Amino acid sequence: MQNTVKEHREDIGFSQERLAQTLGVSRNTVVNWEQGQQIKSGNLMQMVALFDCDVNELLGFASESALA
Repeated sequence: MQNTVKEHREDIGFSQERLAQTLGVSRNTVVNWEQGQQIKSGNLMQMVALFDCDVNELLGFASESALA
């Protein structure tokens, strides 16, 4: 999970601070997520919407189409 949060954040041009402010968490929380710590479901769903991605993709699971 650590790399996908950072990759998606950078893809939309957000700093850690801006993502933290957008989601209403501390920058340290974003750092922790990027290092692989668990994300609360509410924050996870906010990121899925913000990054316009699938929850499995954000969590680092391969999609079915990628496996085919």
